[in-house]
Amino acid sequence: MNFKPINIFKITNLSQDENSKEAIHVLENNENLKIETIFSPGSERGFDKWYLQPEEEFIYLIQGEAIIEFINNEQLKLTKGDFFKIPAGISHRVAYTSSTPSCIWLTIFNKNRND
Repeated sequence: MNFKPINIFKITNLSQDENSKEAIHVLENNENLKIETIFSPGSERGFDKWYLQPEEEFIYLIQGEAIIEFINNEQLKLTKGDFFKIPAGISHRVAYTSSTPSCIWLTIFNKNRND
């Protein structure tokens, strides 16, 4: 085996989300899970895209500050180092991201839920 670490602060091959302008790098994607790093530019009004995923999503905010809004208008304020889980089937969106520093997220999607 050839083990090699990935430094998320040095990733250059990012795909751009046209709606949110977020840059995404998939670190792992298989039948059990998907792991991404997401680089969000600062946005005072957030992004209009609502997410409704069939997987539970674990989110770790590595850098910056953000607000996640849920479909019932509940908001969750996040700061650097915060970690939380969004259950599958819960509509949510990014309502705010800081610009200095910009947000860096680590997201993990669990594809093997046992309800």
